[in-house]
Amino acid sequence: MLRERFCSHRNALKKQDQSNALVKHIDEYHGWHNYPDDRFSDLFNFTPIQKVPVQASFEKIKEFRLNHEQFWIDTLNTVEPLA
Repeated sequence: MLRERFCSHRNALKKQDQSNALVKHIDEYHGWHNYPDDRFSDLFNFTPIQKVPVQASFEKIKEFRLNHEQFWIDTLNTVEPLA
């Protein structure tokens, strides 16, 4: 599951797909002009920190991810301007 998500994010970054939340975040907070177009997606490193339970509905998994994502953002101080 993590591999699929990572590949999806990487693909969205390469295409600059504005329907992707990560792409929107990068564009809003950092701007595409700050990164070389051909190597943009190679500048990011994703590190798994928690396994998501996969035996649940899509809605439950999404809710779990969003809640835990906010917890880890707060815990690791990875929100602007600290990140």
